[in-house]
Amino acid sequence: MNLTGILDNHVAERGDKVALIQGERRLTYAQFDQQVGKTASLLASRGLGLGSRIALFVPMSIDLYVLLLGILRLGAIAVVVLLRAILR
Repeated sequence: MNLTGILDNHVAERGDKVALIQGERRLTYAQFDQQVGKTASLLASRGLGLGSRIALFVPMSIDLYVLLLGILRLGAIAVVVLLRAILR
C-alpha cells in the first residue's frame, strides 16, 4: 500500500476528522482527499502523468502535502528541492 492508499483508507474510516492543521487552517481527511484529487486532475490537464518528474519547492505546509499526494496519485515522481540556510 502507498500513501494515497493510506489516505483512501483514512477517508473511508474517518473522513470527517481533522487530518492536517497549520495555524488556523484545518483540513479533514475528506477535504484533504478532495484537494489531492483536484491537484492530480490539474496536473493531468497540463500533460503530466505516470512517470513525469515534478519538482517541488514548497515550504512545509498543508499545501506541500496536498501537492505531494496529488503528484503520487497521478503516478508521477515528486522531486523535492530543499533549501538549507547555514547561519554562522
